[in-house]
Amino acid sequence: MTGIEADYLVIGAGAMAMGFVDQLLTDGDSTVVMVDRRHAPGGHWIDGYAFLRLHQPAAYYGVNSRPLDSGARDEQGPNAGLIELASRDQVVGYYDAILNQRFLPSGRVRFFPMTVHEGGGEIVSRLTGERRTVRARRVVDATHLSPSIPAHHTPDFEVAPGAACIRVNDLPALARPGADYVLVGAGKTGMDTALWLLENGVGPARIRWIMPRDSWMLDRAHYQPGQEHLGEVLDTLANEVEAIVESTSLEDLFERLEAKGCRLRLDPSVTPTIHRCATVSKGELALMRTITDVVRSTSTAPPPASTIDPPARSSRTAASRCSTCACASRCSAPRSSGTWRCAMEATRRRTRSARPSSRPATPSDGCGCSPWSCPTARA
Repeated sequence: MTGIEADYLVIGAGAMAMGFVDQLLTDGDSTVVMVDRRHAPGGHWIDGYAFLRLHQPAAYYGVNSRPLDSGARDEQGPNAGLIELASRDQVVGYYDAILNQRFLPSGRVRFFPMTVHEGGGEIVSRLTGERRTVRARRVVDATHLSPSIPAHHTPDFEVAPGAACIRVNDLPALARPGADYVLVGAGKTGMDTALWLLENGVGPARIRWIMPRDSWMLDRAHYQPGQEHLGEVLDTLANEVEAIVESTSLEDLFERLEAKGCRLRLDPSVTPTIHRCATVSKGELALMRTITDVVRSTSTAPPPASTIDPPARSSRTAASRCSTCACASRCSAPRSSGTWRCAMEATRRRTRSARPSSRPATPSDGCGCSPWSCPTARA
């Protein structure tokens, strides 16, 4: 076992880690050891699907010492007229250049790819099993916010015999002329996949979109970089603040944001229940709207109090709102009083009543989740 000394041990080599180390090199003389379980810097971009692109202008991404964007605009396609979107390969190449042209030549950074941190400064090569001890003043876990990506998912649903169920990463290699497609999921990856299929000639009638929840989206045109767009960006920010001040509830807030042009939705007749800052152009939105075979969960109001029975998990709806905080929590469940309370509010009430806190929540506590699966309702 060999030993290494450094001021910082940084776990991970994704966007957060690269930005942090870049600023360390700018601001002082600290030494850094970086470890990452992947073979190169770039984080989840290394595992991304071939048609993955930034959904925000590249000027807002990367490290401070070197811009990622070229300032070029897309001349055609659904993003026409807006700053081009960096591809997966561009982002991976960018971080590779930062490592090999800035970090390593500085003499202050050592990078150990294919290596994991086992705690206590112990790092282990995934290839050779060699162990090293890093003695550092600070350990920085830059993987804390690592996203969950399709490449690492396994289906949690049954697949019918004869149906090909593939990850989005495998889609470009699929050769099935005339095939119909069922797209499961409607987050940013789902949107990317729908757009890729449509732009590559798959007719919208051949796509069925399983959409557990609709999302609010940002209009990319309002967040373009450069001095010439500063006025529009400031107007957008002012409209957002105004909507926040004037709103009376979370639902009212997003309706005001939409009215001011600050948020978009896929279907004007369906109220989205999540917002994860997916950013699209109006052209992309119009293209996605050509898919009409969209399967959503049922959205109905809770029944009158006199008819409420303890619900099955599948009977909860995204439209039901907590009577206290107005959120649209997925783990809401009707109370015998006819009002709805989210799992977090149920937890607060249990805490205030000083009930025993050594067990997980149960449906009778106000959350319809199973005792061990609810992510928020824990006493």
